Amino acid sequence: MNLFNRLLGKRPAAPSARVARDRLKILLVDERRGGHGGDNQLIEKLRTEIMAVLSRHVPVQQDMVHIKLDRKQDCSTLEIDVEMPEQLASSAKS
Repeated sequence: MNLFNRLLGKRPAAPSARVARDRLKILLVDERRGGHGGDNQLIEKLRTEIMAVLSRHVPVQQDMVHIKLDRKQDCSTLEIDVEMPEQLASSAKS
């Protein structure tokens, strides 16, 4: 399996990625239990965490990160859109 992943160029998740995923899971579980009292608080907490992680890797501004939490009766959907700076987007294409 490891050889297969290497051939496809897949790398194991970085420790920071695992930590971020675990934090997100904890936040969502806590929110479902009613721990934060509202979607706005959860979204702001997520925005702060996401901005901290992104800022370590790329220059990004607060208005470039859009977070949307939709709740339905049987599931919740978290949508995160990050607008990449133009110079990074053009260098990724080449």
